[in-house]
Amino acid sequence: MGEVLLSITQLNKSFGTAGGQVQALQNVELQVQEGEFITVIGPSGCGKSTLLRIVAGLDTGYTGSATNAPLYSRPAAAGGGNRL
Repeated sequence: MGEVLLSITQLNKSFGTAGGQVQALQNVELQVQEGEFITVIGPSGCGKSTLLRIVAGLDTGYTGSATNAPLYSRPAAAGGGNRL
């Protein structure tokens, strides 16, 4: 297999609400290697956006680790945006 591009270990995230604590992510484990294609699917409120915000570095206050390999942007074909 290729280089590990994303490694998530024992990832946990909870939110405080008026009704108490909500566990958005619990003990998430994921490893994505170069050349793999993944999707994140699930019902509303299951933690998809929370997971992706952590991976993108937009969310804090979690436990565990989420490590990304450095990514670079390169121009796409004419008429397209940038590819990561």
